[in-house]
Amino acid sequence: MTDQPPKQPILSSTSNQSKSEEQNRKFLLFIGNNGIEICEKLFEFGYTGLSITSFAKAELWLQNQILAQSELPTAIVSDFALHDGNVFSFYYGLKKNKQLKSVPLIVLAKN
Repeated sequence: MTDQPPKQPILSSTSNQSKSEEQNRKFLLFIGNNGIEICEKLFEFGYTGLSITSFAKAELWLQNQILAQSELPTAIVSDFALHDGNVFSFYYGLKKNKQLKSVPLIVLAKN
């Protein structure tokens, strides 16, 4: 059995927001640990998000979004290093893809 990334954003509005307000939210992809907590905080500021725990799963999810011609993230927020590598190879993969090369990548690092 393969570990598939989620197909839908993990956070959505539970309030009485209209469909247009929900669709106007900026969509962030978070790659790394503590993603749910960060996505919850960003939701308060008008963002919706998806948290994925590895670069490999994030790459697969992005490829599936492109193939399905589905929504791509407004920006990607990533931990610097994860169990399956560091952000550099992920970054270079993004920049080689014409649909993803303009998506900003924000990297989080510890001192």
